[in-house]
Amino acid sequence: MADEFLKEFLASSAWQQMQELLNEVLDEPILWVVSNSGEMLLNLDNHYPEFCRIVRSNPKGLQACDESRQTHIEEARKNQCAIVSNCPCGLVGYVLPLVLDSETMGFAGGYHLMFGSPPTPKKMDEISSLSGIDVNELKKYIKRIKVMPPTERRRLTDILTMFIGTSSLLMKWMNRLYISLDWEQNYAAKIMSLSEIGMIAAS
Repeated sequence: MADEFLKEFLASSAWQQMQELLNEVLDEPILWVVSNSGEMLLNLDNHYPEFCRIVRSNPKGLQACDESRQTHIEEARKNQCAIVSNCPCGLVGYVLPLVLDSETMGFAGGYHLMFGSPPTPKKMDEISSLSGIDVNELKKYIKRIKVMPPTERRRLTDILTMFIGTSSLLMKWMNRLYISLDWEQNYAAKIMSLSEIGMIAAS
């Protein structure tokens, strides 16, 4: 039931407009959503930064990326807050819980194309191993990626915290509509309600 509700929420105009707003603010979209049961509900592989796509095209890099995501999901689950951390390649990643009435419905996340700290020679070797890219070739990609200052990291955390609150509020309203309406009999009402939720998200 929880997974089905989350799927409906992700298909709503509210979620789409929230995605667009977050993309405008961060210049990076949410790339994936996983339900609380572990089902991948959204995975925008083509929207990953070019550098990430190169790393993930290597089986070793993909495995490291997926394992890191799971680790940070568990951290977000434990702390019930937005987690901003570095991925195995040193890029800033984030995970945030999607919460409805104190129940975690799932987790969303993505990557900000900035390093958490300047890559050291050792980190360069690690990235080369994960991606299969020669270190000298790798330097061409690295020099185009900036380092995120601490103030920007705090700003990112604040924005994600606000996003958690907004998504929680919208899911709560949408859930109440689910309870009060028989969707099979009131399909038109469902569409109209989702449109109204989208208008609130846009405001």
